[in-house]
Amino acid sequence: MEKIQRLAYYLGIGMGITLFTLFLLTVVPGLVLYSDLGRLSIDTRSNEELMEAFAEHPAYLAMYERFPNAKEEFEGNAHIGGGSLRVGVANLETGAQLILHLSTHQHNMHTHAECIQGNEGPMVRIDSLFVAEYISSTACIEPTD
Repeated sequence: MEKIQRLAYYLGIGMGITLFTLFLLTVVPGLVLYSDLGRLSIDTRSNEELMEAFAEHPAYLAMYERFPNAKEEFEGNAHIGGGSLRVGVANLETGAQLILHLSTHQHNMHTHAECIQGNEGPMVRIDSLFVAEYISSTACIEPTD
């Protein structure tokens, strides 16, 4: 009888170790991937480095080439490897606005431009590939002095 109890005891310990090992192999990698622990290996950039990356983008260069008095708004999240920049011009008489949006997260850059024609006018949104060309040639807003 004592041998059966000892066998049951060792069998219970073995099953516990097996289940714990399976838990570690299946659940923990997912937790690390989708939690803040997975972000430890991200190569983060400072706000200055993010601004340099934005300033080198062709759409940013096109915006300041055509509209040298454009205004900008920067939001840096360097601790997670990203940030965003909005660059825009407005014609206050007509209410028309041209806004360039640049954002990056973990070294992936996303760009789009919006043309808003007054409060009730149509809105045009151009995504990534054609943004620099659109800014260079749009009649959305007349260049201001």
